[in-house]
Amino acid sequence: MYTEVVNLANCVARGFAIIFIVFSTMIFLSGARSLSEGEKKLRERIFSLEEESKKSPQDAKLRANLAGEYCDYGLELIRQGDMKEAKVYLERAAELAPQNDYITSNLAAVYFKMGDEALRDKKRIDEAKTAYKLAVFHGGDNDLLKRNVGISLYNKAVGYFEKNDYETAKGLLLDSLNYDSHNEYAFELLGDIAYYNQELGEAEENWKQAFKLARADRIAKKLEKLKRERPVEAKLEDYPSEHFIIRYEGDKKELEGYDIRELLREAYRVISQDLSYYFKRKIAVLLYTEADYNRVTEVPYWSAGLYDGKLRVPAYKRSLREADLTKIIRHELTHAFVFELSAGKAPVWLNEGLAEFEANKVSPVDTSFFNKALKNDVLLVFEEFFKDPKELKDPASISLFYQQSFMLTSYLIERYRMYKVKELLQELAKGTRFDEAFDKVLHISYEKLEKDWLESLKGYGEKKAA
Repeated sequence: MYTEVVNLANCVARGFAIIFIVFSTMIFLSGARSLSEGEKKLRERIFSLEEESKKSPQDAKLRANLAGEYCDYGLELIRQGDMKEAKVYLERAAELAPQNDYITSNLAAVYFKMGDEALRDKKRIDEAKTAYKLAVFHGGDNDLLKRNVGISLYNKAVGYFEKNDYETAKGLLLDSLNYDSHNEYAFELLGDIAYYNQELGEAEENWKQAFKLARADRIAKKLEKLKRERPVEAKLEDYPSEHFIIRYEGDKKELEGYDIRELLREAYRVISQDLSYYFKRKIAVLLYTEADYNRVTEVPYWSAGLYDGKLRVPAYKRSLREADLTKIIRHELTHAFVFELSAGKAPVWLNEGLAEFEANKVSPVDTSFFNKALKNDVLLVFEEFFKDPKELKDPASISLFYQQSFMLTSYLIERYRMYKVKELLQELAKGTRFDEAFDKVLHISYEKLEKDWLESLKGYGEKKAA
């Protein structure tokens, strides 16, 4: 799956407090006053000094006093939250006293704040970048300010990456590195974007730079995985498609007479309609021989396909029928949708249950292990559902996990409808704990659902017995 993306918001907060200490000190020195009275006095003093300055424009002391009043008024406007107007008065102060670090530091901080505010709106990204440039210009040789600008841009890039807007994320990451060229997380995320866009050379270059800055195991694992994949990928060619980047072996474009694009297109149509969700990017689909699939993925022997940010299928197995491939594609593509909607936070049972629910529309899912376990009263307890099936050793337990996940998820959809399950996934994406998300969205505790589901299975068991 996707890497866990690091957000550096806490670093920004620490640096931001250091920069803005100038504000709090200046306001304290200006003296406590009611807002209306303070503004009135400041304006009166400014007007008076402006008039005097017109008469004696070269008077250094007068210019310094006027610069101080402009700065005081700018800080008063900051207290009111009027950054635009504060910027005007601090710029006037800086024009009169360009060597006054006290004034220029506050002006830099205002531009930094304006950049952060503009960055909240995608349409104002260029405005934010301009504000940041001016912040750095007025801040002088301030490494802390530069790093904070870089971190702000990086953090916003993370948000766009998680929304699958890779183009915007990439632009922000490149800008962030102009201010903080030692942010290994920015290089790592650029590598991730390149990797999911099938630009493997660029991915390797960025991951190597990230590893050079921070010799982290997570980056080493990505480079090792890429090393396994590249020899196999070198043999693959591109196959154009609306929603997918399809790569296949050059002499195996067609699979036993059927078009892989059509299978993918139909799967995308069905799942996107069920979940009312459409990708903002193309999904990489890699079609392997069975040997290459096992070599690249290193998955358990029972794996028929994999979604790890890319959809990987051993499509060239001789025994693989069209119906089998269609079912695998439905299953794995559902994982892609679930991952996007939940930001990778859905429990395994729900992820697998939804994948099997969609696969069941192609042909009925085998429930023989579930039926036997139900009859013998040996169903998996709910705690087992939060484990990865790879932790289960014997094939029977693995099959039961998938089948029981399918049955519970089907019950959930039948009882609450798919749109509520989608809401549950989206709530999980916010970082809400599963039990809390369950109660918030479905208005039922997980324990109560378990009880209700098991009660409903009594009727199911009787029908099967009949």
